[in-house]
Amino acid sequence: MNYIRKENFMKNRRFIPLAILLFAAVLFFGGCRSGDGHTHEFSDYAVTVKSTCTTEGVLTASCTCGETQTKPLNPAPHDYNQKRICNACGTYSEDYGLVFQPNRDGTCSVEYSGYCTAERVEIPMHSPKGDLVTKIRANAFYGCDLIKEVVIPEGVTTIERYAFAHCTALVNLQMADSVAYIEYYAFYNCTALQSITFSSKLNAIRANAFQNCTALTEINLPAKDLFVAPTAFDNTAYLNSIAQWENGVLYLDRHLFLVKPEELPAHYEVKKGTVAIVANAFQNCTTLHTISFPESLIAIGSYAFLGCTALQTVGSLHQLQAIGHYAFQDCSSLTDALLPDTLESLGISAFDGCTGLAVFYIPDKPLSIGQDAFRGTPFYDTPAYWENGVLYFGVHLLSVNSAQLPKSYTIKEGTLDIAGAAFSGCKLDALYIPATVKLFGSGAFASSTIKDLYLSDLAAWCRLSFPSEAATPIGCATNAYFDNKLLTDLVISEEITEIGSYAFAGYKKLRSVTFHDGIKTIGTDAFRYCNGITDLYLTDPDQWLSADTKHIPNKEYYDLDFYGKVRRQIHLHLNGELLTHLDIPDHWTQLSARAFAICTSVTTMTIPENIQTTDLLYNYDEWLESVYYKGARILSPDGSHYPDSLFDPMKVYYYTGENTNVGGSYWCYDENGKIKKWHNCTPSNRPATCTAYQRCTDCQQAVAPALGHSFENGVCTRCQRADLSYAENADGTFTVIGLGSHDASILYIPETHNGKPVTAIGKMAFKNCTSSIPS
Repeated sequence: MNYIRKENFMKNRRFIPLAILLFAAVLFFGGCRSGDGHTHEFSDYAVTVKSTCTTEGVLTASCTCGETQTKPLNPAPHDYNQKRICNACGTYSEDYGLVFQPNRDGTCSVEYSGYCTAERVEIPMHSPKGDLVTKIRANAFYGCDLIKEVVIPEGVTTIERYAFAHCTALVNLQMADSVAYIEYYAFYNCTALQSITFSSKLNAIRANAFQNCTALTEINLPAKDLFVAPTAFDNTAYLNSIAQWENGVLYLDRHLFLVKPEELPAHYEVKKGTVAIVANAFQNCTTLHTISFPESLIAIGSYAFLGCTALQTVGSLHQLQAIGHYAFQDCSSLTDALLPDTLESLGISAFDGCTGLAVFYIPDKPLSIGQDAFRGTPFYDTPAYWENGVLYFGVHLLSVNSAQLPKSYTIKEGTLDIAGAAFSGCKLDALYIPATVKLFGSGAFASSTIKDLYLSDLAAWCRLSFPSEAATPIGCATNAYFDNKLLTDLVISEEITEIGSYAFAGYKKLRSVTFHDGIKTIGTDAFRYCNGITDLYLTDPDQWLSADTKHIPNKEYYDLDFYGKVRRQIHLHLNGELLTHLDIPDHWTQLSARAFAICTSVTTMTIPENIQTTDLLYNYDEWLESVYYKGARILSPDGSHYPDSLFDPMKVYYYTGENTNVGGSYWCYDENGKIKKWHNCTPSNRPATCTAYQRCTDCQQAVAPALGHSFENGVCTRCQRADLSYAENADGTFTVIGLGSHDASILYIPETHNGKPVTAIGKMAFKNCTSSIPS
């Protein structure tokens, strides 16, 4: 190592400011500045965070100026052992090909383990355990370049990102009608794919989903409102074909998809038969003055006309149903917008910044209206239209100025809807909402607090559905009153057959819920974060969990969703009595995996052998102590039984009519119809040793005692540990002073001798031990 003498350092200190100045100059003149026209030149991507089989890693590229950019690194494949369990994350595989992962709602997702050598892949509708397959997982078949045909069954709703990326031999893709979402890069670089027909239930195709599918010439989209990202089909044969473009406009089937602003005429007429204008289609087309729409148009996508500053009129909107977020934002020359009676939703900031909008019309019907839909318009900016800090347009409550809002406020009678984020951040002592309000916008009450909330007509409230927890006022209320009665114990009357999504989400004063037998639908997260609930009352569980699932489509645990604090005590009552043991009837062949998972009072359960799913065992193991299975073993698809360790710490007993001697835990009914249980130990493959007993593979109790040492010439003949000699100290402890033999291969010094601590090793105790290996 080189050192700098102190006196030389002191002499050269005067050069330090000059060096700093030169270094700053290099950064300034050689670096990247946003205003000098510099284009970043990034290095190759390098791994900065390693991926695992359950999490993505991070790839990072750097520019000389210090700027960086990142992108995800695909998860690593699972490392399955001979027991089909991943050594890294513990995921269990049904086979070495398709792997089924449970979802929160009792369904499952599918992926492929390793490299797929098959040319045809048909995804099954159900897992071997009977769970419906609803998702194809991210990276499921990534890079499987031998696959030529893929069949996706009914029930699958989502194809996650990179699921089939780089499947370069894929030619035939058959998607069931249930597929609704195709995520980012899902089919990226499937260079052999030539045509695709999307399902009628499709809702969204995300960015780059089919990018670089260079042979793709035929794209068939459903005639409906849906989201298609502008880059979804980048570098496909269809987009690259000049013949597909008309006057600078590209259509995908009946959807207006892309526009080249430099080729677009000032006055444009959308082609007849078009059903939707896709997101971002005309964004920043500053030369567009007028546009006319056909009667077939039902949707204008988000950002569709954002920044079209010269656009003056949009003509008749005919049968339009939806206008997306920011659709006409900053169209400063737009003078009128007469929204048709067919309109159902108006997105966030749809007309924000339309400073010339002098005339507009909103139909008198319940509408889903986004936050700041008309902010920056003459109507919004005119103080005379505001009343006590609240802006109405007819029957629509559009916005609230929290600084001017009274502490106690009554929404106008006759109001039909409340726009998104309208009461966001408001602090109220009391709020009165009339029964006429039917729609609440997204985030209508986000981050707000209400001391006393006054509502009427509980039955009507139960039928309302909210887009999120932040949209419902009841979740931010300390006290909620229905017809001036404080709600603490909710009794669902027989006139109520459904409870809407998020209807009571977040209301912490709720202590119990009583359901009648005729309830048909409980919406998503209806009781989410109702952390005060301690009791759930039912009258007939057989009716409640009827196998005829079309009557109770949302009976799963997550959809009931007392999910906020799953470890709190929730007691299940049947006909007024607390239920601790649940005997599932033999005629049930299907049972939601989480049907009773909220009920922590249920500690034991009998399960018929013909139940098609065993997933319920995985979801009950935090409080369910024992399960009595009416079968010999819970079998996996290959005929072997699932290891009991999968259900730990829950104890599973298997049925037998007689006291078998085969190892395992068993039960049967005694002469009084009571459950009788016993356990037969199964010795493990590891025999007893000198110091350790042989264990049972199930209960871990001793089945054979430790053998003890067998010393000969001071060394154990079985384990080769040495016999030591000791000297007792004055305080009753012991010191090791010698070794019975110098030929021991293992030197083991115990913590105690004759029940007293071993505290020291004599100075010369092992002076001649040249071959001992300490342990």
